[in-house]
Amino acid sequence: MEWNYDISEWIIKALYNKRLGRNKIYNDHVNKRYKRVNSKNLSKDVFDRHLKFLLQNDIVGKNDAGQKGTIIEHFLIPEAARQYQAKTLDLRALKAGALKNKNKRLTEITPQIKFKALYILILMFNHSSSFEFQNKDELRSFLAPFHPKPLKASKARMADEHESEGEVNKERRHFRTIIEFQDKGVIVYDNEYVNRYHGGITNVYNCQIRGMTKESVIANRIDKPFQYLFFSSDQIEEAFVLLHKDNVLHPVPRTSGDPVYRIVDNDLYFLLYFLEDLFTEYVTPILRNIWKYIRNPTLEERKWLTLVEGEIRANRIIIDDDEHRREMENGIRRTAGWVETVANKLMQKKKIEKINEIESRVKSMQERLKNYRETYEFIINTHKSLQHIFEIMFPEFLRRLELHSSVG
Repeated sequence: MEWNYDISEWIIKALYNKRLGRNKIYNDHVNKRYKRVNSKNLSKDVFDRHLKFLLQNDIVGKNDAGQKGTIIEHFLIPEAARQYQAKTLDLRALKAGALKNKNKRLTEITPQIKFKALYILILMFNHSSSFEFQNKDELRSFLAPFHPKPLKASKARMADEHESEGEVNKERRHFRTIIEFQDKGVIVYDNEYVNRYHGGITNVYNCQIRGMTKESVIANRIDKPFQYLFFSSDQIEEAFVLLHKDNVLHPVPRTSGDPVYRIVDNDLYFLLYFLEDLFTEYVTPILRNIWKYIRNPTLEERKWLTLVEGEIRANRIIIDDDEHRREMENGIRRTAGWVETVANKLMQKKKIEKINEIESRVKSMQERLKNYRETYEFIINTHKSLQHIFEIMFPEFLRRLELHSSVG
Protein backbone atom coordinates (compact mmCIF):
# COMPACT_ATOMS: atom_id res chain seq x y z
CA MET A 1 0.00 0.00 0.00
CA GLU A 2 1.29 3.45 -0.93
CA TRP A 3 2.33 5.59 2.03
CA ASN A 4 -0.15 8.39 2.74
CA TYR A 5 1.90 11.39 3.89
CA ASP A 6 -1.30 13.31 4.71
CA ILE A 7 -1.91 11.00 7.67
CA SER A 8 1.54 11.69 9.13
CA GLU A 9 1.07 15.42 8.59
CA TRP A 10 -2.36 15.36 10.28
CA ILE A 11 -0.82 13.67 13.33
CA ILE A 12 1.90 16.35 13.48
CA LYS A 13 -0.65 19.14 13.09
CA ALA A 14 -2.81 17.64 15.88
CA LEU A 15 0.17 17.59 18.24
CA TYR A 16 1.53 21.05 17.46
CA ASN A 17 1.41 22.91 20.81
CA LYS A 18 -0.61 20.04 22.34
CA ARG A 19 -0.15 16.78 24.26
CA LEU A 20 -2.73 14.16 23.31
CA GLY A 21 -3.49 10.50 23.88
CA ARG A 22 -3.55 8.05 20.95
CA ASN A 23 -7.37 7.79 20.79
CA LYS A 24 -7.82 11.55 20.89
CA ILE A 25 -5.38 12.01 18.01
CA TYR A 26 -7.23 9.37 15.99
CA ASN A 27 -10.85 10.26 16.81
CA ASP A 28 -10.77 14.05 17.12
CA HIS A 29 -8.22 14.91 14.47
CA VAL A 30 -6.86 12.37 11.97
CA ASN A 31 -9.95 10.23 11.32
CA LYS A 32 -12.17 13.31 10.99
CA ARG A 33 -9.93 14.69 8.27
CA TYR A 34 -9.58 11.29 6.58
CA LYS A 35 -13.39 10.77 6.45
CA ARG A 36 -13.84 14.25 4.97
CA VAL A 37 -11.52 13.33 2.09
CA ASN A 38 -12.30 9.63 1.61
CA SER A 39 -15.86 9.24 2.97
CA LYS A 40 -14.83 6.30 5.15
CA ASN A 41 -12.99 5.62 8.40
CA LEU A 42 -9.24 5.31 8.51
CA SER A 43 -8.01 1.84 9.50
CA LYS A 44 -6.54 1.93 13.00
CA ASP A 45 -3.72 -0.35 11.84
CA VAL A 46 -2.74 2.21 9.19
CA PHE A 47 -2.97 5.03 11.76
CA ASP A 48 -0.75 3.05 14.18
CA ARG A 49 1.88 2.49 11.47
CA HIS A 50 2.08 6.24 10.84
CA LEU A 51 2.27 7.06 14.55
CA LYS A 52 4.97 4.40 15.05
CA PHE A 53 6.95 5.83 12.11
CA LEU A 54 6.89 9.30 13.71
CA LEU A 55 7.89 7.89 17.12
CA GLN A 56 10.79 5.87 15.69
CA ASN A 57 12.18 8.86 13.79
CA ASP A 58 12.15 11.34 16.70
CA ILE A 59 9.31 13.46 15.34
CA VAL A 60 6.86 12.47 18.10
CA GLY A 61 7.61 11.55 21.71
CA LYS A 62 5.45 10.10 24.48
CA ASN A 63 5.48 10.17 28.28
CA ASP A 64 5.31 6.40 28.67
CA ALA A 65 6.47 5.85 32.25
CA GLY A 66 5.57 2.17 32.18
CA GLN A 67 3.22 2.55 35.15
CA LYS A 68 -0.20 0.94 35.19
CA GLY A 69 -3.00 3.47 34.93
CA THR A 70 -0.75 6.23 33.55
CA ILE A 71 -2.33 8.17 30.68
CA ILE A 72 0.10 8.09 27.78
CA GLU A 73 0.30 11.42 25.99
CA HIS A 74 2.06 12.10 22.71
CA PHE A 75 3.83 15.35 21.83
CA LEU A 76 6.03 16.82 19.12
CA ILE A 77 9.78 16.66 19.83
CA PRO A 78 10.94 20.34 20.06
CA GLU A 79 13.26 20.16 17.03
CA ALA A 80 10.43 18.64 14.94
CA ALA A 81 8.04 21.37 16.15
CA ARG A 82 10.60 24.00 15.09
CA GLN A 83 10.98 22.40 11.65
CA TYR A 84 7.19 22.10 11.26
CA GLN A 85 6.73 25.77 12.13
CA ALA A 86 9.50 26.75 9.68
CA LYS A 87 8.01 24.43 7.00
CA THR A 88 11.31 22.53 6.71
CA LEU A 89 10.11 19.14 8.01
CA ASP A 90 10.55 16.78 5.04
CA LEU A 91 8.60 13.58 5.73
CA ARG A 92 9.31 12.14 2.28
CA ALA A 93 13.05 12.40 2.77
CA LEU A 94 12.66 10.94 6.26
CA LYS A 95 10.64 8.03 4.91
CA ALA A 96 13.21 7.45 2.19
CA GLY A 97 15.86 7.10 4.87
CA ALA A 98 17.97 10.12 3.90
CA LEU A 99 17.31 12.10 7.05
CA LYS A 100 17.10 9.03 9.25
CA ASN A 101 20.66 8.05 8.37
CA LYS A 102 21.86 11.63 8.66
CA ASN A 103 20.31 12.20 12.09
CA LYS A 104 20.64 8.68 13.46
CA ARG A 105 23.23 9.90 15.92
CA LEU A 106 23.78 13.61 16.47
CA THR A 107 27.21 13.04 17.99
CA GLU A 108 29.39 10.07 17.09
CA ILE A 109 31.26 8.91 20.20
CA THR A 110 34.63 7.91 18.80
CA PRO A 111 37.34 6.30 21.00
CA GLN A 112 39.20 9.64 20.87
CA ILE A 113 36.18 11.62 22.14
CA LYS A 114 35.56 9.02 24.85
CA PHE A 115 39.16 9.31 26.02
CA LYS A 116 38.90 13.12 26.11
CA ALA A 117 35.73 12.77 28.21
CA LEU A 118 37.60 10.55 30.68
CA TYR A 119 40.44 13.11 30.93
CA ILE A 120 37.86 15.81 31.68
CA LEU A 121 36.18 13.68 34.37
CA ILE A 122 39.51 12.99 36.08
CA LEU A 123 40.92 16.51 35.96
CA MET A 124 37.94 18.83 36.10
CA PHE A 125 35.52 16.99 38.36
CA ASN A 126 37.75 14.88 40.63
CA HIS A 127 40.59 17.16 41.70
CA SER A 128 39.71 16.71 45.41
CA SER A 129 38.76 13.57 47.37
CA SER A 130 37.48 12.91 50.87
CA PHE A 131 38.42 9.92 53.06
CA GLU A 132 36.81 8.86 56.36
CA PHE A 133 38.55 7.08 59.26
CA GLN A 134 37.22 5.70 62.55
CA ASN A 135 40.45 6.01 64.59
CA LYS A 136 43.67 8.03 64.70
CA ASP A 137 45.93 5.13 63.74
CA GLU A 138 44.11 4.71 60.40
CA LEU A 139 44.37 8.46 59.80
CA ARG A 140 48.11 8.59 60.66
CA SER A 141 48.82 5.61 58.40
CA PHE A 142 46.95 7.29 55.53
CA LEU A 143 48.71 10.66 56.01
CA ALA A 144 52.25 9.29 56.45
CA PRO A 145 53.20 9.21 52.71
CA PHE A 146 52.13 12.87 52.36
CA HIS A 147 54.54 13.98 55.14
CA PRO A 148 52.16 16.72 56.32
CA LYS A 149 53.31 19.28 58.90
CA PRO A 150 50.47 20.65 61.05
CA LEU A 151 50.08 24.40 60.85
CA LYS A 152 47.13 25.21 63.12
CA ALA A 153 44.00 23.71 64.65
CA SER A 154 40.70 25.35 65.55
CA LYS A 155 37.88 23.73 67.55
CA ALA A 156 34.21 24.74 67.41
CA ARG A 157 30.88 23.51 68.79
CA MET A 158 28.74 22.35 65.88
CA ALA A 159 24.97 22.85 65.67
CA ASP A 160 23.32 19.44 65.45
CA GLU A 161 20.99 18.75 62.55
CA HIS A 162 17.87 18.89 64.76
CA GLU A 163 19.16 21.90 66.71
CA SER A 164 19.11 24.04 63.58
CA GLU A 165 15.40 23.28 63.33
CA GLY A 166 14.73 24.50 66.89
CA GLU A 167 15.20 21.11 68.57
CA VAL A 168 18.09 20.00 70.78
CA ASN A 169 19.77 16.63 70.31
CA LYS A 170 19.43 15.22 73.82
CA GLU A 171 21.86 12.35 73.33
CA ARG A 172 25.08 13.98 72.09
CA ARG A 173 27.00 17.14 71.41
CA HIS A 174 29.14 17.60 68.31
CA PHE A 175 32.53 19.37 68.29
CA ARG A 176 34.73 19.74 65.22
CA THR A 177 38.45 20.45 65.15
CA ILE A 178 39.81 21.64 61.82
CA ILE A 179 43.50 20.78 61.42
CA GLU A 180 45.33 22.69 58.68
CA PHE A 181 48.76 21.75 57.35
CA GLN A 182 51.61 23.56 55.62
CA ASP A 183 50.64 21.51 52.58
CA LYS A 184 47.48 23.42 51.58
CA GLY A 185 46.26 20.32 49.77
CA VAL A 186 45.59 18.45 53.03
CA ILE A 187 42.98 19.27 55.67
CA VAL A 188 41.59 17.08 58.47
CA TYR A 189 38.23 17.40 60.25
CA ASP A 190 38.19 15.71 63.66
CA ASN A 191 34.49 15.22 64.50
CA GLU A 192 34.02 14.56 68.20
CA TYR A 193 30.64 13.33 69.44
CA VAL A 194 30.14 13.54 73.25
CA ASN A 195 27.31 11.60 74.87
CA ARG A 196 25.29 13.95 77.09
CA TYR A 197 24.52 11.20 79.66
CA HIS A 198 27.68 9.20 80.29
CA GLY A 199 30.29 11.47 78.67
CA GLY A 200 31.49 8.81 76.22
CA ILE A 201 33.35 10.20 73.18
CA THR A 202 33.26 8.93 69.59
CA ASN A 203 35.58 10.37 66.94
CA VAL A 204 35.19 10.31 63.17
CA TYR A 205 38.01 11.75 61.06
CA ASN A 206 37.47 13.20 57.59
CA CYS A 207 40.52 13.96 55.49
CA GLN A 208 40.25 16.16 52.39
CA ILE A 209 43.06 15.73 49.87
CA ARG A 210 43.82 17.52 46.63
CA GLY A 211 43.92 14.42 44.50
CA MET A 212 41.89 11.40 43.46
CA THR A 213 41.92 7.62 43.21
CA LYS A 214 40.84 5.46 40.31
CA GLU A 215 37.88 4.32 42.40
CA SER A 216 36.77 7.87 43.16
CA VAL A 217 36.57 8.73 39.46
CA ILE A 218 33.93 6.01 39.04
CA ALA A 219 32.20 6.50 42.41
CA ASN A 220 31.83 10.30 42.10
CA ARG A 221 29.98 10.44 38.78
CA ILE A 222 26.50 11.37 40.03
CA ASP A 223 25.33 14.74 38.65
CA LYS A 224 28.46 15.04 36.54
CA PRO A 225 28.86 15.08 32.74
CA PHE A 226 29.32 11.89 30.70
CA GLN A 227 27.32 9.69 33.09
CA TYR A 228 26.06 7.71 30.10
CA LEU A 229 29.58 6.57 29.09
CA PHE A 230 31.10 3.35 30.41
CA PHE A 231 34.84 3.30 31.10
CA SER A 232 36.60 -0.03 31.57
CA SER A 233 39.26 -0.49 34.26
CA ASP A 234 41.88 -0.74 31.47
CA GLN A 235 40.80 2.62 30.01
CA ILE A 236 40.97 4.28 33.44
CA GLU A 237 44.37 2.72 34.10
CA GLU A 238 45.69 3.98 30.75
CA ALA A 239 44.39 7.52 31.40
CA PHE A 240 46.13 7.70 34.81
CA VAL A 241 49.37 6.32 33.36
CA LEU A 242 49.37 8.95 30.59
CA LEU A 243 48.52 11.80 32.98
CA HIS A 244 51.40 10.66 35.21
CA LYS A 245 53.71 10.49 32.20
CA ASP A 246 52.64 14.02 31.16
CA ASN A 247 53.57 15.23 34.67
CA VAL A 248 49.98 16.23 35.48
CA LEU A 249 49.38 13.68 38.24
CA HIS A 250 51.79 12.21 40.78
CA PRO A 251 50.88 8.95 42.59
CA VAL A 252 51.25 8.83 46.39
CA PRO A 253 51.27 5.17 47.55
CA ARG A 254 48.96 3.97 50.33
CA THR A 255 49.37 1.06 52.72
CA SER A 256 46.10 -0.36 51.41
CA GLY A 257 44.30 0.33 48.13
CA ASP A 258 45.31 2.25 45.03
CA PRO A 259 47.55 5.30 45.34
CA VAL A 260 46.14 8.81 45.63
CA TYR A 261 47.00 10.73 42.48
CA ARG A 262 47.80 14.34 43.29
CA ILE A 263 47.88 17.25 40.86
CA VAL A 264 51.53 18.16 40.53
CA ASP A 265 51.20 21.92 40.14
CA ASN A 266 49.26 24.18 42.55
CA ASP A 267 48.47 26.67 39.78
CA LEU A 268 47.10 23.81 37.68
CA TYR A 269 44.90 22.73 40.59
CA PHE A 270 43.44 26.23 40.95
CA LEU A 271 42.85 26.51 37.20
CA LEU A 272 40.92 23.22 37.22
CA TYR A 273 38.96 24.33 40.28
CA PHE A 274 38.04 27.64 38.59
CA LEU A 275 37.02 25.86 35.37
CA GLU A 276 34.73 23.44 37.20
CA ASP A 277 33.09 26.38 38.98
CA LEU A 278 32.76 28.31 35.70
CA PHE A 279 31.10 25.38 33.95
CA THR A 280 28.71 24.64 36.84
CA GLU A 281 27.78 28.24 37.64
CA TYR A 282 27.68 29.69 34.12
CA VAL A 283 27.70 27.36 31.11
CA THR A 284 24.87 24.99 32.03
CA PRO A 285 22.59 27.62 33.70
CA ILE A 286 23.05 30.06 30.79
CA LEU A 287 22.13 27.51 28.13
CA ARG A 288 19.20 26.13 30.14
CA ASN A 289 17.81 29.68 30.57
CA ILE A 290 18.10 30.30 26.83
CA TRP A 291 16.15 27.11 26.12
CA LYS A 292 13.58 27.78 28.86
CA TYR A 293 12.82 31.39 28.01
CA ILE A 294 14.03 32.27 24.51
CA ARG A 295 14.19 29.39 22.02
CA ASN A 296 14.93 25.73 21.37
CA PRO A 297 18.60 24.71 21.19
CA THR A 298 20.28 25.12 17.83
CA LEU A 299 21.61 21.98 16.14
CA GLU A 300 25.11 22.90 17.33
CA GLU A 301 23.90 23.28 20.92
CA ARG A 302 21.93 20.04 20.73
CA LYS A 303 25.00 18.13 19.48
CA TRP A 304 27.03 19.52 22.39
CA LEU A 305 24.33 18.65 24.94
CA THR A 306 24.09 15.10 23.53
CA LEU A 307 27.86 14.69 23.84
CA VAL A 308 27.94 15.92 27.45
CA GLU A 309 24.72 14.34 28.77
CA GLY A 310 23.96 11.44 26.41
CA GLU A 311 21.02 11.17 24.02
CA ILE A 312 18.34 10.11 26.53
CA ARG A 313 19.07 12.82 29.11
CA ALA A 314 19.65 15.46 26.40
CA ASN A 315 16.19 14.77 24.92
CA ARG A 316 14.65 14.94 28.40
CA ILE A 317 16.29 18.32 29.05
CA ILE A 318 15.16 19.70 25.67
CA ILE A 319 11.58 18.50 26.21
CA ASP A 320 11.44 19.86 29.79
CA ASP A 321 12.80 23.26 28.76
CA ASP A 322 10.45 23.43 25.77
CA GLU A 323 7.47 22.67 28.04
CA HIS A 324 8.65 25.34 30.50
CA ARG A 325 8.77 27.92 27.69
CA ARG A 326 5.34 26.94 26.37
CA GLU A 327 3.82 27.14 29.86
CA MET A 328 5.34 30.60 30.29
CA GLU A 329 3.91 31.71 26.93
CA ASN A 330 0.47 30.30 27.75
CA GLY A 331 0.57 32.09 31.10
CA ILE A 332 1.25 35.34 29.28
CA ARG A 333 -1.62 34.64 26.87
CA ARG A 334 -3.96 34.09 29.82
CA THR A 335 -2.81 37.38 31.37
CA ALA A 336 -3.50 39.10 28.03
CA GLY A 337 -7.01 37.63 27.93
CA TRP A 338 -5.98 35.53 24.88
CA VAL A 339 -5.72 38.68 22.74
CA GLU A 340 -2.88 37.71 20.41
CA THR A 341 -1.51 41.21 19.72
CA VAL A 342 -1.37 42.04 23.45
CA ALA A 343 0.15 38.64 24.26
CA ASN A 344 2.85 39.05 21.58
CA LYS A 345 3.89 42.42 23.01
CA LEU A 346 4.06 41.02 26.55
CA MET A 347 6.04 37.99 25.35
CA GLN A 348 8.48 40.17 23.46
CA LYS A 349 9.00 42.35 26.54
CA LYS A 350 9.56 39.28 28.74
CA LYS A 351 12.04 37.77 26.27
CA ILE A 352 14.00 41.01 25.91
CA GLU A 353 14.28 41.25 29.73
CA LYS A 354 15.53 37.66 29.86
CA ILE A 355 17.94 38.20 26.96
CA ASN A 356 19.49 41.23 28.70
CA GLU A 357 19.86 39.20 31.90
CA ILE A 358 21.38 36.21 30.06
CA GLU A 359 23.73 38.37 27.95
CA SER A 360 25.08 39.98 31.12
CA ARG A 361 25.91 36.48 32.42
CA VAL A 362 27.39 35.48 29.06
CA LYS A 363 29.66 38.53 29.08
CA SER A 364 30.82 37.76 32.62
CA MET A 365 31.50 34.12 31.67
CA GLN A 366 33.43 35.11 28.54
CA GLU A 367 35.55 37.61 30.48
CA ARG A 368 36.40 35.06 33.17
CA LEU A 369 37.28 32.43 30.57
CA LYS A 370 39.52 34.93 28.74
CA ASN A 371 41.24 35.90 32.03
CA TYR A 372 41.89 32.27 32.92
CA ARG A 373 43.38 31.61 29.49
CA GLU A 374 45.69 34.62 29.82
CA THR A 375 46.65 34.07 33.47
CA TYR A 376 47.36 30.36 33.06
CA GLU A 377 48.61 30.47 29.45
CA PHE A 378 51.91 28.75 30.25
CA ILE A 379 50.19 25.87 32.08
CA ILE A 380 47.56 25.46 29.33
CA ASN A 381 50.26 25.30 26.65
CA THR A 382 52.34 22.87 28.72
CA HIS A 383 49.59 20.32 29.36
CA LYS A 384 47.89 19.18 26.17
CA SER A 385 45.16 17.38 28.14
CA LEU A 386 43.80 20.81 29.19
CA GLN A 387 42.94 21.54 25.58
CA HIS A 388 40.24 18.85 25.80
CA ILE A 389 38.52 20.81 28.57
CA PHE A 390 38.35 24.01 26.55
CA GLU A 391 37.38 22.18 23.36
CA ILE A 392 34.46 20.21 24.86
CA MET A 393 33.27 21.99 28.01
CA PHE A 394 33.60 25.56 26.70
CA PRO A 395 32.78 25.17 22.98
CA GLU A 396 33.26 27.83 20.35
CA PHE A 397 29.54 28.69 20.06
CA LEU A 398 29.57 30.06 23.63
CA ARG A 399 31.81 32.89 22.42
CA ARG A 400 29.38 33.95 19.69
CA LEU A 401 25.95 33.60 21.29
CA GLU A 402 23.46 35.94 19.60
CA LEU A 403 20.03 36.12 21.22
CA HIS A 404 18.33 39.32 20.08
CA SER A 405 17.63 37.81 16.64
CA SER A 406 15.41 35.27 18.46
CA VAL A 407 12.87 38.02 19.24
CA GLY A 408 10.73 38.87 16.26
